[in-house]
Amino acid sequence: MYDRACRYRPISAKRIDKIVSEIENEIMSEYIMEISVTIIGEKILEKLWYIDLVAYIRFVVVYKKFGDVDTFIKEVKKGTYKTSEK
Repeated sequence: MYDRACRYRPISAKRIDKIVSEIENEIMSEYIMEISVTIIGEKILEKLWYIDLVAYIRFVVVYKKFGDVDTFIKEVKKGTYKTSEK
């Protein structure tokens, strides 16, 4: 799902690999045995929010399965979108 969100976006494969590595390292340092899929999804959303809003929207639409447009719009408006090289 993550790779589809970034398809046709100006995000290099190297950048995606770096983000995946960052998420893996965060998970390994924060969790001992098990981690829920929800936590992984939230970490992906956090990274996408900062690198590409279109990729974020693509991912969040599938990940959160919005029931209506208003809920989706509220999700997108939650914060201020900004580009960062985290």
